[in-house]
Amino acid sequence: MAAARRKVAHATRLGLVLGALFPPAIAAQHPPVLEGQVLDRMSGAPVPGARVTALGAAHGAVTDARGAFTLRGLDPGTVILEVRAPGYRSLTLTVEARNGQVSSARAELSPAPVQVAGLRVEAGPDGTTDAVVLERAELDALGSADLAVALQQVPGVVVTRRGGPGSPASLSIRGGSGDQALVLFDGVPVNAPLTGGVDLSTISLDAVERITVLTGVQSARFGPRALSGVVLIDGRGAGGGETRAAASTGSWGSQRVALGLGGGTDGASGPRVSGRISGAWRRTDGNFGYAVPDVRGGGAAIRLNADARTVTASGSGRLLAGDAEVRVLGDLLDVDRGMPGPVTSPTPTARQVQRRVMGTAAATVTAGPRWSVSLDGQRQEVRFADPAPPAGSPYAETTVARGAGSAVTVSDSAGVLAVEGGIEGRLLDISSSTLVEGAPADQRSLGAWFAATGRTGVGEGWSASVSGALRVDGHTALSGAELSPRLAASLSGDRWTLRASVGSGFSPPSPADQYFQEGVLVRPNPALEPERVKGEVVLGADLELLTTRSLSIDGTLDLYRADVEDMILWFPDHRFVWSPDNFDVRRRGWEAGVDLAVAPARSRLRIAAARSSVEYATGFLTGQVAYRPEWTANVSLASSLSSWSGELSGRYVGTRRTVPGSALNALGPYWLWDIRTGLLWRLAGWAMEGRLSVLNVLGAEAAMIPDYPLPGRAWGLELSINPNP
Repeated sequence: MAAARRKVAHATRLGLVLGALFPPAIAAQHPPVLEGQVLDRMSGAPVPGARVTALGAAHGAVTDARGAFTLRGLDPGTVILEVRAPGYRSLTLTVEARNGQVSSARAELSPAPVQVAGLRVEAGPDGTTDAVVLERAELDALGSADLAVALQQVPGVVVTRRGGPGSPASLSIRGGSGDQALVLFDGVPVNAPLTGGVDLSTISLDAVERITVLTGVQSARFGPRALSGVVLIDGRGAGGGETRAAASTGSWGSQRVALGLGGGTDGASGPRVSGRISGAWRRTDGNFGYAVPDVRGGGAAIRLNADARTVTASGSGRLLAGDAEVRVLGDLLDVDRGMPGPVTSPTPTARQVQRRVMGTAAATVTAGPRWSVSLDGQRQEVRFADPAPPAGSPYAETTVARGAGSAVTVSDSAGVLAVEGGIEGRLLDISSSTLVEGAPADQRSLGAWFAATGRTGVGEGWSASVSGALRVDGHTALSGAELSPRLAASLSGDRWTLRASVGSGFSPPSPADQYFQEGVLVRPNPALEPERVKGEVVLGADLELLTTRSLSIDGTLDLYRADVEDMILWFPDHRFVWSPDNFDVRRRGWEAGVDLAVAPARSRLRIAAARSSVEYATGFLTGQVAYRPEWTANVSLASSLSSWSGELSGRYVGTRRTVPGSALNALGPYWLWDIRTGLLWRLAGWAMEGRLSVLNVLGAEAAMIPDYPLPGRAWGLELSINPNP
């Protein structure tokens, strides 16, 4: 961008000198006029208050309430326009300005994606929804990773992994439980049907194009389980026709092979058809060494039965014909891994097998109001077995869930107003040997929502947005209909945005909490109430602290209060029998981040910190809820030079309580630091890229939860090939 500015500025100065010597009479009499409109790419709504500048010249304009702008007095020829608006990624357009003519331009702005800094962007019809977006470029830099590795970089998100690579990993957003975060893969929920949580390790990044993390209660749009946030995963769509192959190796016998093939027609003489297929195979022996805590006897040991094998495959197709689009996507997962258990009671023969098949088809028409109809289906199967457990009898448990869903969405905009509404139905059939006899065999839900957003310019360079959303849901786990409202507003200037929102949501109890097969020291609770957040309040600010040609500093701050009524937590009674119950919890916190970019050095420093206070509100329990760290932080320093790139990143996890209502036996804080570096070169017209990573470079001894140690220092080497970059 800086180079483009300099080139255009030099050309403009040269044109002024020549114009003074040889006055162009015709151009002076009939200068070009450029008219255009700036729209939100996601909703199609106009973007008022956007600044449109002809680079290298003194010409600029601010869009009105219709997103329209007019530029006059331009020099004839090629004009480079820069379009900027608070909350959006800047856009550069090249247009041709002709003497005596009125040219037109159309700019569609995308929410400003950020990698890990926690900067907030506007997404969807609710123009003030907080989001962090991880694009494909950031995911490629992570190499042979899974969803857990990507999400643990997002401020306010805590990933709990029970071991090394390939081991189960759960998600917590702003101190919420695992079943309070909804994860959608191309619109299909991948939350476990039995527990409501998500195993992040089962989602490979090979099939992912983009990850959007929406923090805070999102039930007004997404319904049940969107109590602490939503993770939206966009699969590798059929639009990208690249072919790519990758292979990697690393510590503990880790290996990976991935291949993606894509192609299609250009659509010059008819409908455009494209498609893509991809697959990946990963394995790890997982027998890593760890330091035995002093309370467990000290010394060193090997974590056995920690191997994992994962196979993924996906395919997508897209048909574009005029204003209509049809998309078909499918995804397959097969996981086979050991379950080593806690170090105090290892399980050398326990195994877990997961299989998931899901697909979705969607049709969209953009002429006039935007219509979208989608159908999806999935089948999940999970098997646990141990023929020789260290205690108790051998077991083999199986859960099979079959689900189907359908949604109809319509959106439109008129002037400064954008609206969206829809209806969604979902059916889930569950068969499990781990549930008590007589447990419900299916779950049914039906939801309808409506959202409206108004945007308008407020003075020179200012814009305001107000949005409201309401959803009503019926669910088999509820005694009646559940209403989830949300109201949000924002005010933006040229270099700042202030945000505020208030909303409510719910999460129904899971079948595992209500109907888990009662056994020794375990008892379910069928009388559980749904978890609810009423009146979550979020205040936020995004600031451009400094912007020059060589340096930019951005900052963000979010404050929230999101108390949970009837949070479901498992506790032992006086006989040490574990059972779930409802507890009121006070949940307060903040997230802050600073993003510093140095253009000449092509370097970027990101620092983010979060505090999430999740405390019992009952009379007999006090303090932080167990296993919720109050403090977390992320640091990333990335730089690139020519074809080389490198990054140093670190994440901090604060003290975690392990005993309900007590600070006894708390786990200490830790920092984990990773180094990743990459080199890009060309060979016979092919793009080749090599990546080297060293994880936990300082070899820190850490465990997110007791008796499940994380591995020490590890290395990985990856080579990827793209024959048609």
